[in-house]
Amino acid sequence: GGQLTVNIEQGRIVINLPNNVLFESGSATLNAEGSQALSQLAEVLSQFTDRRFQIEGHTDSKPISTARFPSNWELSTARALSVVHLLTEKNVLPENISAAGYGEFRPRADNETEEGRAKNRRAVITIN
Repeated sequence: GGQLTVNIEQGRIVINLPNNVLFESGSATLNAEGSQALSQLAEVLSQFTDRRFQIEGHTDSKPISTARFPSNWELSTARALSVVHLLTEKNVLPENISAAGYGEFRPRADNETEEGRAKNRRAVITIN
């Protein structure tokens, strides 16, 4: 329902999940809608036992500085790990999955507008 997009990039399948579906602002805890969407996706991904999945976390360029997340690096990595944990709980093989946090350093859109920042806040699953 518009929750994710699937593209082919450099010969790989790339699933983009907007953060507003997965997480509240400044949080790495999956919300109910995000958990449900990822659970459905995990049912499909768990069937591909010969594929590798990398989960990427991305943020916008607005700085964060909390005790748990001193920078966007920690936030993006924690979000990627939240997705990894849910997928492995739903039978995606742990040996086939990895996590990476890119902070604000791989934007898809201009961070000068709210619309652009929203596009940059995302989790990405790359299938190899």
